[in-house]
Amino acid sequence: MSDATDPLMDFCRALPGVTEDVKWGDNLVFSVGGKMFAVFNLPDGDPFSLKVDPDAFSIMVQKPGIDYCDSVSDCQLISAGCFRI
Repeated sequence: MSDATDPLMDFCRALPGVTEDVKWGDNLVFSVGGKMFAVFNLPDGDPFSLKVDPDAFSIMVQKPGIDYCDSVSDCQLISAGCFRI
């Protein structure tokens, strides 16, 4: 999937104050005010990770296809491999 046509990436890009950059060599990261909120694995964007509200985190990770990101222990990141809007 090309990131130029990905509707979720387009949504992230359209949010006010968003910046994007590549971190860790192969991750497209979207941030607001220096705070990361979405990460897409390059080149195809799958899986992608989103920061979620702490109160919603335990509910979200119970949904099929959504997992917690164990690489970042101090924030609530979920990973969705084949989930698309």
